[in-house]
This record gives sequence, C-alpha cells and structure tokens, in this order.
Amino acid sequence: MSADANGVQNGALRILKKEVAFNEFLSAHCGFFVADLVDVHTIEDINLLENKFK
Repeated sequence: MSADANGVQNGALRILKKEVAFNEFLSAHCGFFVADLVDVHTIEDINLLENKFK
C-alpha cells in the first residue's frame, strides 16, 4: 500500500495477490512504499491537488 513521507497510509494504491484479496483482515502483514499521492474523494482533495501543482 502507499503512504506519505511520514509513513501515513494514504490509500492511493494497494497491491494484493489474488489469494489474499478475499481475506477479511488485509492489514495483518503488509508493507508500504512512499508515494506522494492523494486519494481523491472530495472537492477539498481536488483543491489540494490543484494547489500542489501550481
């Protein structure tokens, strides 16, 4: 899964093997990579991205 520079999961990307995709508890054993991404759900998220790329 992806995380920001502070190690906070940002939910932008999650890569799973097919056999674990149907598990009820996905976060038992996981790794992450740093990705400066925004998981867009709201207009505030879009505003954040627009300001970031000005």
